[in-house]
Amino acid sequence: MKLVTWNIHSFVGCDGVESAERIAEAIHGMDPEITLLQEIDFRSLDPSALDMLRRSTDQNAFAAPALGDGDRWYGQILFSDFPFVEKCIHDLSVPGREPRRLIDVTIDTPEGLLRVLGTHLGLSRQERNIQFTRITEIAKQGAALPTVLAGDFNEWLPGGKLAHRLLGDDSSSTPAFLRTFPSRFPLFPLDRVLTKPASLLSDWTLDRDARQASDHCALIAHLNMSR
Repeated sequence: MKLVTWNIHSFVGCDGVESAERIAEAIHGMDPEITLLQEIDFRSLDPSALDMLRRSTDQNAFAAPALGDGDRWYGQILFSDFPFVEKCIHDLSVPGREPRRLIDVTIDTPEGLLRVLGTHLGLSRQERNIQFTRITEIAKQGAALPTVLAGDFNEWLPGGKLAHRLLGDDSSSTPAFLRTFPSRFPLFPLDRVLTKPASLLSDWTLDRDARQASDHCALIAHLNMSR
């Protein structure tokens, strides 16, 4: 099962061009079963851009706006080939900082139920520590299900340490050497995929073909529910 997490930088590429179509084409080429996008921004784009993304994935969608209202919003979205069994949004916002959300869905895959958490965390260490504590509490609520926690963590901690802090024992992470930002010359592993159990995460890579479309590289993780 292929999962993609990608901060799409409000659809603005490294060349300064704003193009929802380019993002949609890149996602279509990656052909994931589960897609998590951060920095979705429809405040200046025609809201029909959401339909373009939906068509590119041909997936069910669940959005978590953090700013704006109605069709003009900024935040995250999760797409899934598989139906949602449960879905909710948790508020991770810290007073005085940009609003942040955690998407929390359970999806019904052919191999069984899978919990997927998607987020985009804050820029300051103090802010993230507060958000880490909240995520740990939320993740424990569904400890019986295989779980994926993915997104832009804005974090430099080693993968294993981050996974154990947020998901506990028997967890795994894409490695910190898999740098995703800035996309032209990646230096920082800001984007991660964490799993519990550890065996759920079987492989990972970056989609370097889409580097022009955003300031982050798209991170691809392969999940194996049968392990």
